[in-house]
Amino acid sequence: MKRIFLSAALVLLGASANAVPILIVDPVPTDPALGSQVVVNVSIDPDGSLIGDYLLFLTFDDTILSFADVVFGTDLDGPLGSFQDFDFTVPSPFVAEFTFDFLFGSQDTSTPFSLFDVTFDVIGTGLTLLIVDGFVGDEIADPFDVFAAASIEAVQVPEPGTLALFGIGLLGLGLARRRTA
Repeated sequence: MKRIFLSAALVLLGASANAVPILIVDPVPTDPALGSQVVVNVSIDPDGSLIGDYLLFLTFDDTILSFADVVFGTDLDGPLGSFQDFDFTVPSPFVAEFTFDFLFGSQDTSTPFSLFDVTFDVIGTGLTLLIVDGFVGDEIADPFDVFAAASIEAVQVPEPGTLALFGIGLLGLGLARRRTA
């Protein structure tokens, strides 16, 4: 009887999986024009865990994107506020935040929330993979490895003069075709 009870307890303990936060990276727009800006929202789905801190590293092609600004979300700003830090010097830019908010139980652990928005200037054309990886800590500072990525393709927008010449050429072709008919 003891073996059956012990076996059942071990099965139940093994079946109860720990919640693992899920990192979400959402760039807007995904195909920005050269000279414009792209804002990337980094959110987290806590999946039942209270989030107390994070340290996330950003990897991107610095010939295509250049750091402009970071705005921290307010979901980790409880009554005591939070410590926020970032450094965007290449080769290892990071964003970090630490809070005591989980102590007050005001965090919603069932819905995703924004950690930060980072704004980049588009300084070159091409495809870059924006990788966000690092650690997210729960209420007892147990670190979870997190990873997310998004592709951003910076495109060259034709100059207005080029479009005008193209339009005049089409108009000329249309008139030439009309004369021969």
